[in-house]
Amino acid sequence: IYKEGSSDADSYLGLFGTVNNGRVENLTVSGTRITGYRYVGGIAGIVSKPDDGSDHRYIANCHVTSSVAIHAVANKTLYHGGIVGYVGIVDCSYCTSSATLTIADGVTECQYFGGIAGYSYQNTYDCLAVDVTLSPGIQNSGAIVGGWHGSLKRNFYYNCHRSNNFSNIGTGNGDDNTNTLYGAYPANAVSVTIPGYGDGNGGWAFIASPMDYLQTPHHVQNLMATPTAHYDLYCFDQAVAGAEWQNYKAHAGIDSNDTIDFRIENGQGYLYANKEDATLTFLGKPNVETESEIDLSYAEGKPLAGYNLVGNPYPVEAYADRPYYKMNATGDDVEVVVEYWANSIPACTGVVVVATGANQKVVFSKTAPEAPSSSTGNNGSIQMTLTKANERGDAFQDKAVVSFNEGMQLGKFIFNEDHAKLYIPKDGNDYAIVSAEAKGEIPVNFKAKKDGEYTLTISESLNSKFLILNYLHLIDNLTGANIDLLTTPSYTFTARNDDYPSRFKLVFGNENDNQNENDNFAFISNGEIIVNGEGTLQVIDVLGRIIDSRDAARHVSTDAMVPGVYILRLINGQNVKTQKIAIK
Repeated sequence: IYKEGSSDADSYLGLFGTVNNGRVENLTVSGTRITGYRYVGGIAGIVSKPDDGSDHRYIANCHVTSSVAIHAVANKTLYHGGIVGYVGIVDCSYCTSSATLTIADGVTECQYFGGIAGYSYQNTYDCLAVDVTLSPGIQNSGAIVGGWHGSLKRNFYYNCHRSNNFSNIGTGNGDDNTNTLYGAYPANAVSVTIPGYGDGNGGWAFIASPMDYLQTPHHVQNLMATPTAHYDLYCFDQAVAGAEWQNYKAHAGIDSNDTIDFRIENGQGYLYANKEDATLTFLGKPNVETESEIDLSYAEGKPLAGYNLVGNPYPVEAYADRPYYKMNATGDDVEVVVEYWANSIPACTGVVVVATGANQKVVFSKTAPEAPSSSTGNNGSIQMTLTKANERGDAFQDKAVVSFNEGMQLGKFIFNEDHAKLYIPKDGNDYAIVSAEAKGEIPVNFKAKKDGEYTLTISESLNSKFLILNYLHLIDNLTGANIDLLTTPSYTFTARNDDYPSRFKLVFGNENDNQNENDNFAFISNGEIIVNGEGTLQVIDVLGRIIDSRDAARHVSTDAMVPGVYILRLINGQNVKTQKIAIK
């Protein structure tokens, strides 16, 4: 775009020369050189409205890349801006600029050049200047604005350059400034590298901003991919049943209330993936607090009521005050973290926490919280890790945890529907973490999506007060296998995708209490007796009457059975097994 001269008739240059009483929003300009006299901008030369009392209009969510150059060719040139040359009675918000602003050799007395706006008569807020370059010899120039009459709120600049001594790089000079000047601030940078997913399906990451102001995705360097658009960015909304993941690509604009409808907010988490390795750089004012409370939502009656994707709000590692889910190392599923007091969350990282009701908060702190206490202190936990054989890297499929501390429960959060799942049923709900006492037995459900061989590995985290535990067995209800986990902490088994989920149970106690566990050959799942074995199955009531006798089938319905305790007898030639079973 080129006009050369010394009169206003040769000015007002940009993608739009003049915008009067209108909106300019959701635009990106790249690869452009704009040469002119006055009122020159990457998006528009001037944006204003007539003084007729109508509502403010604005320029918002607009972006100028480093390939845009704005050049002055005449003496006494005024009002050149990376986004807008002159912002009239309108607001300029959520814009980013990396433009280069220059003057021709021999040109003098140029004024009001800015990375965002040459001059801002109204308000400029939540804008970001990155790598803006300002030529020497310009008076009243700034990375954000060259001059202002209105207010500057929460504007930041990073790595901007100017060779002369005029004014402050952040704000420029203003005249007749009748409003509060909040100013522009040097931006700090905090980065995190997200491995690309390449030709695979993993590579997901929970990301979070350490900056304490709202940002658009454009404010995070390298967040958006090249024009091939090989990236995904989601927020999570538990209230949208069946579509809890909201894609930025479908919400990349301004809503009806004149606000950005997808923002990167401190304390919140976002789901992100990029085909290529991406180093994301968050720019702005870092959160310097030592403790932050994040409000949690609870959408009563929704399938994922209480689940919240939140984020570490600091530029350093931090701790949450409750168990949480994090993305696994391969970025294809989530894993549960029960010992939150011993596991820090890296900067720029999000996690999933669960609220059990309305008006709850999660607290993040830079120091580790106290371990949970009860009458017996920190009693530790047992973690069960599931892997599938012959998978690349043997990446785990899922985890479930039995904790011996009060109140340590976390519902099951399904991220990858294609993976096998391990969970603990209790009171009609499925849990990833469940509180328990080290006695009796605990059911452990397993559901495979693919036929194959799986391995269940047990790791203990028990303190000295719990070392009296001398019996911990895993019972495979389907095969009858009984594994002493204290001596053999892993179990490999074959599963089919149509197996019943009530596959396992953990048994605590001592050798005498559980000496007959090997004799078990049946269990109950979803109103059916599941039989593992061949022969004749007899069902005997408490009076000793045989109420059912049949060749052993894979399952027997309990619909016609009165609740109570029954004896099962499995007869196969001379081999007879008996087992008690309770019908509820």
